[in-house]
Amino acid sequence: MTGEPTISAGVPRALLEFAAARGAPRRALLQRAQLDAAALEHQDDRIPLHKYVRLMRAAREICADPALALHFGEAVELGQISILGHIDHGIETMADVFAFINHYMDLVIDTGGPSPRLLVERHRGDVWIIDRRRSPNETPELTESGFARMVCGARRFFGEKRLLKVVHVTHAPPDYRDEYDRIFQAPVVFESHCNALVY
Repeated sequence: MTGEPTISAGVPRALLEFAAARGAPRRALLQRAQLDAAALEHQDDRIPLHKYVRLMRAAREICADPALALHFGEAVELGQISILGHIDHGIETMADVFAFINHYMDLVIDTGGPSPRLLVERHRGDVWIIDRRRSPNETPELTESGFARMVCGARRFFGEKRLLKVVHVTHAPPDYRDEYDRIFQAPVVFESHCNALVY
């Protein structure tokens, strides 16, 4: 995909419902994000990514939950935001999961960066899933919600196997870093050289 970064309307729609369930008024959220509710009716329509980021930040503030992006990724599965979450034919391993996500990621969120967005590398027996999104520290919420959704989704799919070894993020540790520990259940390296999940 080319041009302005966009996101599938199913993602902000799910975020709107997630925040509303926590007491945030839908109308206020939409106004702050400069979004029309009609633009979110069809989950595979596209909206500008910057409007989704504004919605996320408004929801975080109104809900008084600094870790809202992590909580959104933890609670809302891919199947609730995109048809891709219902396509699991032939997926048997973690490698299959990430290959599938990588192949179709731009259909959910197109950040305008390198394609494919996820780079899979092997180092000394570990598998690194590296997010190559440009300027990730401008929108750490995308890292938080994306990584939380991938890790929690894989955990639900494969059970409680302890496959995740380390989480690397390029941004500084936030005040709510204990939520990283609770959700990822693995060491987290902040201010790292890349955003990556290590299995």
